[in-house]
Amino acid sequence: MRVKRLFIILICALVYAANVPAQQSPKISQQHLNQLAEMRRQGYTDEQLLQMAEARGASKTQLKQLKTLLKNTPKTNERVNNAKSLVGKSASSNQAVTVQSGEKAVSQKEETGATDRDRMVCGYDLFNTKNLSFAPDVNIPVPDTYIIGAGDQILIDINGQSQQAYDLTVNNNGSIDIPLVGSVFIIGRNYAEAEKIITSRLKSIYSDIGTRSTASIKLGKLRTITVNVMGEVHLPGTYTVSGAASLFNVLYLSGGPTFNGSFRNVQLIRNGKIVAQLDVYDFLFNNKVQTNVPLQSNDIVMIPPFQKRVAMGGQFKKVGYFEAKDGETVEDMIRYAGGYTPVAATGNLSLIRMGKQNLEFRSVKDADRMDVMNGDSIYVDAIDFSKMENIVSVYGAVYQAGSYEYHEGMKLSELVRLAGGMKEEVLSTRALVSRLREDRRRESLTFVPEDLKTGKFDLELKDGDEVNFFSYYDLHPRKTVAIRGAVKNAAEFEYEEGMTLADLILMAGGLTSEATVSGIQITRRVQSEEADTTHTNWASDQFVDISRDLEAGDEGSSFVLQPFDVVNVRQNMASHVKGVVEVSGEVYYAGAYNILSQDDNILTIIERAGGYTDRAYCDGVKLFRRVEMSPEERLLKVEQQMNLANIDTPSWYYDKDIYKLVAIDLKGMTKEQISGIQLRDGDKIEVPANIATVSVSGHVLSPISLSYKGKKSAKKYIKMAGGFAPRAKKKSTYVVHPNGMAEATSSFLFFRRYPRVTEGCEVVVVKKPESTMTVTGWVGISSSIVSMLAVIVSLGR
Repeated sequence: MRVKRLFIILICALVYAANVPAQQSPKISQQHLNQLAEMRRQGYTDEQLLQMAEARGASKTQLKQLKTLLKNTPKTNERVNNAKSLVGKSASSNQAVTVQSGEKAVSQKEETGATDRDRMVCGYDLFNTKNLSFAPDVNIPVPDTYIIGAGDQILIDINGQSQQAYDLTVNNNGSIDIPLVGSVFIIGRNYAEAEKIITSRLKSIYSDIGTRSTASIKLGKLRTITVNVMGEVHLPGTYTVSGAASLFNVLYLSGGPTFNGSFRNVQLIRNGKIVAQLDVYDFLFNNKVQTNVPLQSNDIVMIPPFQKRVAMGGQFKKVGYFEAKDGETVEDMIRYAGGYTPVAATGNLSLIRMGKQNLEFRSVKDADRMDVMNGDSIYVDAIDFSKMENIVSVYGAVYQAGSYEYHEGMKLSELVRLAGGMKEEVLSTRALVSRLREDRRRESLTFVPEDLKTGKFDLELKDGDEVNFFSYYDLHPRKTVAIRGAVKNAAEFEYEEGMTLADLILMAGGLTSEATVSGIQITRRVQSEEADTTHTNWASDQFVDISRDLEAGDEGSSFVLQPFDVVNVRQNMASHVKGVVEVSGEVYYAGAYNILSQDDNILTIIERAGGYTDRAYCDGVKLFRRVEMSPEERLLKVEQQMNLANIDTPSWYYDKDIYKLVAIDLKGMTKEQISGIQLRDGDKIEVPANIATVSVSGHVLSPISLSYKGKKSAKKYIKMAGGFAPRAKKKSTYVVHPNGMAEATSSFLFFRRYPRVTEGCEVVVVKKPESTMTVTGWVGISSSIVSMLAVIVSLGR
């Protein structure tokens, strides 16, 4: 019992000790907490402010409340940085007011579902383009005429000897509550008036404003307003927009006027009265931005039907429907359409007007005086490109052929002077003038250019004339000589009188090192008169010898050429290598060797390569020869070879070029037969090693390489590889010998003779082709056999 009493006394003592500090220091008021939170804007840290509150006797609950207030109260520099992040820059004076969207979400643009006909109306794209929204710019100052309303954010910064910052919002009563100042009623005032009122009230507690301190009053987040859009509009309804939004912003959100709506009489109704009428064309064509009036909450935007509209078509820069006002003319409509295109026939402007019962056609003469009416259609055609006026042309043997401007009384001699005169090779006996007659057909007039030169003849030209001077070479082809063969620049050259063989060789860059100077061939054409009468040959050959230095006194070098001669300088057969053969494998000096003479053969090349090594298999020497073919032919050939053998490995192999194995049997050939195999450039000789193995491939149970077991038949080695596979084509088995020659299996009656196998051979077993006979085919064959047997049985009876 005593222990229980002591425990109760101890608990009471602890509770009393815990309450002593609270009883000694009174709690601070809520106003003091708010003042401490505001001091954070002046640069005090959170720890400093919490220590100050605790020193004044704040309870734990009040300290938690102060922490929340400090968290929601940014420092002055933090507020500026936040403003920068929102608008891209901060205001530097009390006139630089930034616009931010309000807390309430603004309306977003929706799809209008417009038709192609709607898009033809001038002004439609203005309110239905993704890159043009007329959204209020948050980076520009709010004008002094901006009307303050409930929800606008007022930012007050006092700097100088006195420093303080306020972040206030206009309440529903139309005022802001400034600490230690009280309520300031500013709703309905414009920004300039509100600034003066707030500054005046601040001076009641900050008397040094205007002397040692300054007050900056700015607008932060703007309120949102609701605007009603109705009438001939794509998306009628109520829209929530920023307080800085204008009439164009609301028109964009609503999609603008419909096909029947007016772009030139958009009405803004406020408190039952029309306070503004917007003409969109003033903004589009007259650059009148002031027509974009600001809005207030509960405004009504009314779009009535159009009263007058004109269709523009043809060669105008913009075609479609354009709205007109009373007193506007055809010229105004052309200006709205952007004017004419470069190819418009401006002298043929036409207008179709709606009559009482029929359409009426009008030719427009004075566009600036002709008023337009509702339903008019204005059209202009393109110019006729088939006819060009004020032009004469000259072609052929003149220095500056082309077209020139024509004028009345223009002479042919004047046109020739404009064209730089006639060239020296002009045909002096005949020229033509092509003249365009009134029926658009042309006639030819002939004159003599020589008479035009001497002044005996001249001609007055007409619009559209074309003059053609011919060249002497049009009737007389240019004379040429050609040279080919062992010269540096084989080509065709223009013939010159007295040209010699040496002259032509020098013009071709001289002889090459492979050229032979004896027996130079000159092919000469038979003259046309002789070919028509006595000669049956068209040309003849002559052979001359020249000195390599083309000496002047040399008879061959002085040989005079005639027009159209063809000179052929032949090559010296002993001056160049005939080709290169590559040797590889079991020789002492593998590599590339030149073909020195016609007597070179496989054995002589192997001897020059040092001969066979001790490991060489002499009977298995292989010769590979390059095959010239296109890539398509090469691929097709390989596929054919693979399909023919029905195996995966062809007897061809790929390199930079394709080579084919030339099968040779050196052991069974005489020297004369070996010499008869002429080597070619690019040939490859391979000397294999003496390999004591036999390879079995193809359709066997276990394709494998086996050690050589003596000169046995291929069937013995196939058994060593597991035997034939189920679909093996036994009679087509063949053996490829090391030298590339192949030996097939022979058959007699029911007996087969398989080839004998030597060292290094490859036994290949071919697979049977897949059967293409279907079940229906087999049924048909069976039915035919049964029918045939039935016929035979019936005949036997």
